[in-house]
Amino acid sequence: MFKLFLHNNSIVVYNQSDKEFKAKYGHSFEQIAFVKDDSNLTPIINKMKKQYRTEDVILDYKIKKKMGWKYFTEEQKLLYRSMMSKTRAGRPLSEHQKKRISEGKTGKRGNHTGKTHSKNTRNVMALRALGHKRNVGKKWCYDPITGKEYRKEALVDGLLWGRNPDLEFGKMFSL
Repeated sequence: MFKLFLHNNSIVVYNQSDKEFKAKYGHSFEQIAFVKDDSNLTPIINKMKKQYRTEDVILDYKIKKKMGWKYFTEEQKLLYRSMMSKTRAGRPLSEHQKKRISEGKTGKRGNHTGKTHSKNTRNVMALRALGHKRNVGKKWCYDPITGKEYRKEALVDGLLWGRNPDLEFGKMFSL
């Protein structure tokens, strides 16, 4: 934020406090404009020069560094990400921290619990999933004890290849 003052027939651009301005320039001034952004500063200075018929402009301000992720360059972002990833690297959590984390997570439901997707949303998700081959290289197998069916690349102990013969669904779509 910039303040434009009229002081001894010259325009002073200042962005510090009024107390500091009074200490530096004295008490003989008049505040003539207030500019919020530095991109609007030069047009307003030109307008004030015409309005107050003066050519003297004293630019006495400090440009403050803009903060925020959008003002970083790609190299700075990369450096910052690498520094943040190394802060906890190699440090195991204490038992107290593990206990607090587990207590904080227990009993909390997910954000979508109890809700269903609309038909339109399900269609959009189905269209996006087209072409993604999740089952490439996987074959049907089932657990004869529980009756559950899975798709696996390699056979795990206790499972048998193929569909479950006890299920109607397995009989309809057997390979």
